[in-house]
Amino acid sequence: MSFWSTEKILDEQSKFNLVSDFCRDRLKFGRYYLRLGRDALVTPDGSTDTPPPGEGKYLKIPPGQIAILNTYEAVFIPNTAIGFISVRTPEKIKGLVNISGFHVDPGFKGHLQFSVYNAGSKPIYLDYESDCFLLWFSDLVGPNQISWKTDDSWDKINKFQRANITAVERERMSDGLHSPGALHNRLAKLEDHVNLIIAVGTIIILPLLIGVGITIFDKLFEGTPDKPTILKIVLGSSLITSFFLALVFAGLVLYRSRRKNN
Repeated sequence: MSFWSTEKILDEQSKFNLVSDFCRDRLKFGRYYLRLGRDALVTPDGSTDTPPPGEGKYLKIPPGQIAILNTYEAVFIPNTAIGFISVRTPEKIKGLVNISGFHVDPGFKGHLQFSVYNAGSKPIYLDYESDCFLLWFSDLVGPNQISWKTDDSWDKINKFQRANITAVERERMSDGLHSPGALHNRLAKLEDHVNLIIAVGTIIILPLLIGVGITIFDKLFEGTPDKPTILKIVLGSSLITSFFLALVFAGLVLYRSRRKNN
């Protein structure tokens, strides 16, 4: 088994039309850069801040969710070869993992479909029709006798079929995943709610504690000539302190919430 060089791919492209909409600039170092098509599905996470898959300029994959992606180009793998596919490194660094497989069968004709998973903690954005996947070709020891069965019209009109996502795939992708990323977001929201409860509780409880303290103070210093002055000092300083602490707690909660949303 040996991988095809750039020159070998160019020679086979002229014979078999290996890649539809072939562009010489996308062929580098014995690999072809395939683009992202608009036929895509993403498991929902409840957000509606971006256009649905296939619309707009880019595709959003939330953290912890799975997406089905199709290549913009269609490919043809001769019976004497096998294809190897991968997601580009810039997308891998973001946390995008290919979970569908890494090879293309001999004799395959059509658009390649990838199942990917966002293993990162942030959404991944992919531009449509941008270079996203890699394709290599490799020789087999001999020709494969069993080939993919495709419509005869494909060979007659020398065109690639359009990628279509089936109803079964749409049904499977209709529910979101309870993934680590989704659980992290839920825990973060729960933490914000707890902090808000603490802040509100502080505003309510501190005045009560001040009232109890003043009552005890009044009992201890009962009969003291300077008691009214002392009470005013204690009451004023306590109210100011409680108000300041309440503002600090509320400010911290709002800051954390806005920082996570951004």
